[in-house]
Amino acid sequence: MSAAQHFLSNVAAVVFWALLGMILLLLADHIIDRIDPLDFDKEIKGGNIAAAIVMSALIIGVAIVIYAAMLPAPNVPTS
Repeated sequence: MSAAQHFLSNVAAVVFWALLGMILLLLADHIIDRIDPLDFDKEIKGGNIAAAIVMSALIIGVAIVIYAAMLPAPNVPTS
């Protein structure tokens, strides 16, 4: 495999994982909006700082989980 092919392969992988991560974050946001009776968008637009902090914490938490799931498995010796 040439250097150009290797580079393009890596770029494609980065784009794929970035798009997958964004889709999963949007999906998690939609699920949170369905589960929680509080309308976060309305509250945040109304200036509720506490709602903005809670939503930010939820998004960061989901992003950490998605990031950890995308990491390659560590090379653990079997013997």
